Amino acid sequence: MHPELWSSGDAGLIVQSYGVMLAAGLLSGLYLAMRRCILVKCDPDPFVTLGLIAIIVGLGGARIFFVIHYWDDYFAAAPNRLRAILDLRSGGLEYLGGLVPAIVAALAYFRWKRLSIRLYADIVAVMIAWMLGLGRIGCFLNGCCHGGACVDPSGNATTPLAVQFQFGSWASIDQWERRETTLPAELLVDGFNADTASPIAQAGPLGREVTLLTSKTVADYQRDSAGKPVLTRRVAPVLAAREYPSRVDPSRRSTFGEIRGLATRHPALWSHPTQLYSAAAALLLSNLLARVFHRRKRHGMVFGLLMLTYPPVRFVLETIRTDNPLDTFGMTVSQAVSVGMVVVGVVWMLVIYRLMPERSPAAVAHEREPRIYDRLFPV
Repeated sequence: MHPELWSSGDAGLIVQSYGVMLAAGLLSGLYLAMRRCILVKCDPDPFVTLGLIAIIVGLGGARIFFVIHYWDDYFAAAPNRLRAILDLRSGGLEYLGGLVPAIVAALAYFRWKRLSIRLYADIVAVMIAWMLGLGRIGCFLNGCCHGGACVDPSGNATTPLAVQFQFGSWASIDQWERRETTLPAELLVDGFNADTASPIAQAGPLGREVTLLTSKTVADYQRDSAGKPVLTRRVAPVLAAREYPSRVDPSRRSTFGEIRGLATRHPALWSHPTQLYSAAAALLLSNLLARVFHRRKRHGMVFGLLMLTYPPVRFVLETIRTDNPLDTFGMTVSQAVSVGMVVVGVVWMLVIYRLMPERSPAAVAHEREPRIYDRLFPV
């Protein structure tokens, strides 16, 4: 887990690993898609616009889906709901919530431009699986989308693939909420004293930042943009934790170093790295679809294979993950969407095999003048 790839320190600029991996997946996916266009002699220019569609519709849909799904957990009690909704720094995207509207928008765009929907859909299918693989690596670095605990009664991992996230991670908080772990009082937010703005705040573990806090960082957190001292919701619980007697010398208060040391001794239980499972499955699927693409006997079949193969993988992984509740017909919302995707995939395959010719009539060789990116996409 390494959620912050780079920080400028005093400038306050932070580059999140999650966002970097999303950008890497999108840019590299577009590159591979445009190169594949050159190989099959179709116009790669639409993928420039498709990249904007993926950013606006895909990310927007993924965030909206997450906000709706987890409104009560993360947004209903937020002091500034709009800021909480727009804050993507700690993750908070539902992949299927962005994938479905992005696919619909992309197909509508191809239709509007009078391009071969089936041909471009096959190219997009390979790109989607590739982007998912890199995006899930970002989830692992961020610590979200974690799997359930896999420990024996002695606390040892039951599988060599298990990982252990640090205190304050999504897995750590989730396990505490499920009462799978216990934490000392110093590491818990006091529901009555956590925030001076309200008499009662939601109790729970302190944030991951507690492992990085020092007297200087707390002083920085306590100043607003104008440099004036202010008590923030982020700092108040940590200051309350310092009021506990020191475990080294009960005659004095706890120090920041003692609180940090206590946090490092209470990491999350060993868990399944479902993010890496998903990344490996997506990258293997991308490779499989790429091989099928160059051997396909019918336009549109690669996209149909994506709709039929990815949902079962996601359905199984959802049984290992513990961050999604069973709130949709006895399934997680992602499992329900996966079932719908399989249905659409079956209908798609029946239509292209029974009602359409093998080759799309709109798939014609694209004649164009040499462009600057021909050097980037050599045939």
